Amino acid sequence: FAGRLLALASRHRATLLLNGDDGDARALGFAGVHWTAARLAAASARPHGLVVAASCHTRDEIAHAGALALDFAMLGPVRATPTHPAAAPLGFDGFAARVAGAQLPVFALGGLTARDLDMAIDHGAHGVALRRAAWPAD
Repeated sequence: FAGRLLALASRHRATLLLNGDDGDARALGFAGVHWTAARLAAASARPHGLVVAASCHTRDEIAHAGALALDFAMLGPVRATPTHPAAAPLGFDGFAARVAGAQLPVFALGGLTARDLDMAIDHGAHGVALRRAAWPAD
């Protein structure tokens, strides 16, 4: 599966990050790694030679990602999302409070669509991350 994804990404000049371990990302040929908040908390340094991103939920996690000089972070959920039904949405004001003074680009995540891009940028986001909303509805 990783091979098929990498071939597809190459045809479209896209960069793929593995949601997991940097050793696995290197072994599979991914350009980088995306860490969970738990993996970020355990990290004392970023892996050399990889693009590194992290999922964050708090101001402290954003600060830790910045201190490690990660390439970017995702912060959410901004709105309610079925993938994390128990998570309390931050709202755009909560997002803005957590990213104020961030030392790295932070993308807004969670229940967003492309129509939320301007609002996200107005609240300090580098952009929005989309999952379901990135694909046309059936």
